[in-house]
Amino acid sequence: ARSCAHEVHEFARKTRRDAIHIGRRLTEVKAKLGHGHFLRWVDAEFGWSADTAERLMKVAARFGENPHAADIGLTALYILAGDKVPEEARHAAIARAEDGEGIT
Repeated sequence: ARSCAHEVHEFARKTRRDAIHIGRRLTEVKAKLGHGHFLRWVDAEFGWSADTAERLMKVAARFGENPHAADIGLTALYILAGDKVPEEARHAAIARAEDGEGIT
């Protein structure tokens, strides 16, 4: 059971890292596509809503350079990346994650 739990935790960390990478790539494509084409592309390629794409891009923009972002739960990353969240709250979450606290 411990081995399985460890493996699942690693998969979850990878999922969070992948979300950041996806957000980066979406941001790159959005910059290259002309106005009004990005959301149609996201829907056609992935079936995702505008909100999903925006959340991923915000997570990448706010946390992409921080190696401890993968230690924060994905839902918490989405919330913390929101426009109304103070930068201090993001820094506090990263500091707590660095100290080993689970941020969900």
